[in-house]
Amino acid sequence: MSLPDALSALHDPTTTQPQRHAAHVFCEQYKVTAAARLAEILPLIHASQPLLSRHFGLHAVEGVVQFQWEQLSPEAQLELRRSLLSVARDGLLPLAQEAHMVREKLAVLLVGIAQREWPARWTTMLPELVQLASAGNTPAHCVLLAMRTLIEDVCSEDGGSWGGGGGGGSNGSASSATDPRSALDVAAPDMLEWMHQRLRYHLSAYQAGPPEAVAEDLLVLRAALSALRAFATHLALGLLLGRASLLAEVVALLNAPVAAVRDEACELLIVLLGKRPKQPAEKLQLLAQARPSAHASAHAARDPPPATRRPAATALPPPCHRPATALPPPCHRPATAHPRAPRAR
Repeated sequence: MSLPDALSALHDPTTTQPQRHAAHVFCEQYKVTAAARLAEILPLIHASQPLLSRHFGLHAVEGVVQFQWEQLSPEAQLELRRSLLSVARDGLLPLAQEAHMVREKLAVLLVGIAQREWPARWTTMLPELVQLASAGNTPAHCVLLAMRTLIEDVCSEDGGSWGGGGGGGSNGSASSATDPRSALDVAAPDMLEWMHQRLRYHLSAYQAGPPEAVAEDLLVLRAALSALRAFATHLALGLLLGRASLLAEVVALLNAPVAAVRDEACELLIVLLGKRPKQPAEKLQLLAQARPSAHASAHAARDPPPATRRPAATALPPPCHRPATALPPPCHRPATAHPRAPRAR
């Protein structure tokens, strides 16, 4: 039995129970030996393959990363990482057509490798991911999903903030060359700047493009807001205040025509306004930046695209002015004495 035959048998409703069982056993045994079959499995992930094959290939690779990573030679580990980056760059469908499961699973795989290789052995991870995101909307969406997951996974429970100096993590003296938390602390300013630029880029594209061309930018915009929320949760307030227009742009997004964007912007705004300042002046600066400015309006509060643009407000007809007429004088009745209650004897 071949792998395509086994996958077909598993999902064919006409397959007999013995045939289905045999196909299931074959696939499970295939996964057990997946580390030695990567040359066969990796092509299954490509967009040219049926979705069932891609689904199986992604799960097989996930098993290798989680349970068989140490069985791979350093050369095989490097080849697997490069292959996944290549799939994210050139092996996915357009974002609006690509299955959500494929995008999310690929992001999980990249994070899984990062957990084992970064920063000690995968020293160029962040620049490579930023470069990958520039290859198109689908890679950008995948990278933002990966960054959000990586930030959430690396964050420790000590409640420290990144970008505040001194490492920011539970072990401030840990080297950024070996400790992920310290590496994120060092990279925090550049990562925040990149996420902010990505947010503004896709926001501008979404607002300017025709309705049939902005669906992908909307998906990336939402992913950027989600990644920023995960990142801002653990950033020092001083670093956020350095992005003077970010808060005003998020406030302006509360008026976005798409409910999903408004929800993401609201969640991010709650995080930003909930940051604890080290000095009272920082809180005042934070509140001052929350006011939508002309600069923020130019970038984040433009008219929505034609598909979602609301009809222009029309002038209401003037109220009907009737000539004021004198009201009739109140009817004055002569005051009459109220009858008194009889005295009790």
